[in-house]
Amino acid sequence: DEEKIQKKDDAEVAFKSSMSNILAVVTEGFEGFDTVWALIDVQQTGSVNASDMREGLVQCGCEGSDAATVSNTLCMRGDGDGMITREVLADALNNATLPVTESMFL
Repeated sequence: DEEKIQKKDDAEVAFKSSMSNILAVVTEGFEGFDTVWALIDVQQTGSVNASDMREGLVQCGCEGSDAATVSNTLCMRGDGDGMITREVLADALNNATLPVTESMFL
């Protein structure tokens, strides 16, 4: 049982570490790091507010191709109903050259 708990903890740490690395890329030069972190907390909410995400990510979209890919995809896909689902977010992150897999969001 302890081994199972340890594996679950390791997976959780790996997930948070990957998300931190992604956010370090997409929020480079952006002050609202904590705000973006809260918005990307798709584990709990299942969706992200597109306008808030756009405000944060587009500001740093020119920082690098990764950030640009993510912000452009999120903006493009998020304009419809104003919300971005975890699938769309996972899709956006997978299409960027970032170390994240869709399985992290399941």
